[in-house]
Amino acid sequence: MSRFDQPLKVFRKVFAQAWIPAVIALAYAAWEFSSLLDAQRTPAGLIRSWGLTFFLIMWFVSQWLRVSKQITDAEQLKSLQQGMDKSLGILEKLTEVAAAESPSLIRSMEPISDETLPPPNEEPVSRVLNEIPKSPKGALLVLGAELERELRQLLWASGWIQGVGKATITKSVDHLVQLGVVPANLGSSVSVFLDIRNRLLHGYGVTDDEVLRAVDIGLTILRSVLAIPKEENRVYHPGVDVYEDESGHILRSGIKAVVLESKSPGGSSKTLRVFPTTRMHFIKGQRVSWEWNMAVVVGKSWYRHPDTGQIIPAWHQSAEFVGRNLDDF
Repeated sequence: MSRFDQPLKVFRKVFAQAWIPAVIALAYAAWEFSSLLDAQRTPAGLIRSWGLTFFLIMWFVSQWLRVSKQITDAEQLKSLQQGMDKSLGILEKLTEVAAAESPSLIRSMEPISDETLPPPNEEPVSRVLNEIPKSPKGALLVLGAELERELRQLLWASGWIQGVGKATITKSVDHLVQLGVVPANLGSSVSVFLDIRNRLLHGYGVTDDEVLRAVDIGLTILRSVLAIPKEENRVYHPGVDVYEDESGHILRSGIKAVVLESKSPGGSSKTLRVFPTTRMHFIKGQRVSWEWNMAVVVGKSWYRHPDTGQIIPAWHQSAEFVGRNLDDF
């Protein structure tokens, strides 16, 4: 992207809002200039009259736009809140009906124990909730950071980062909507959340009620992201020897096999997988992104199992695995 793209966008936006006030100010300045005596007509006076008039008109326009946006945001927030309240009401009614018809069904849906059913990843949510009593505005900023981090890690861990570019919250959610991973209406919730957060960051007026509603919406978005099933890949061994032959006599030069422990999205199963790599940054136990170097492809190979020492098949053909530490994103 050209470094002039953003300034050009800003210029076009400012020009679209300012050209009408500029023309009106010029017309007033010309009228005032024509009403003066010949001795009082000077270029400096004309410019001063135009500048003062233009400033006053632009101030009024900016105030009008600001208040109009506040009203629109409030209406959107109210609409979203009503939708959430309606959904909760429907869910409560369905639960009551199910409980009346089949109490045993409700009992079967309850968690059996913490050991058999691990709780969902609520740590990011807990960090936000712990911040709310101290400062709702601080909680909103923490929520934005948590949401951005979780989205970035999700995209890199799953390999969905392709085509996203810079993984902003908006681009990340839009990409997930295109993939069909999250519902389309999540995008509108993101717009409302980011608008309030950005106004807070830039010092514009944000009421406490708006902040709390934005936190509520943001937590819904965050929980939706955390609920997306995703595979987890951890380094089981950073690099074992790779051979060209089944007997293990011909060592592949410059190539190691990184052994990954892959946990299924539900966490019910774990499997070991091996991929070729030339990288030396892997650390045992590290969560890694799903990244590949397609310029390096290694043919049929065998490797020495890090636990048993047995030489077993590694892959028939594989590109180089170059996954990075997810905590660095």
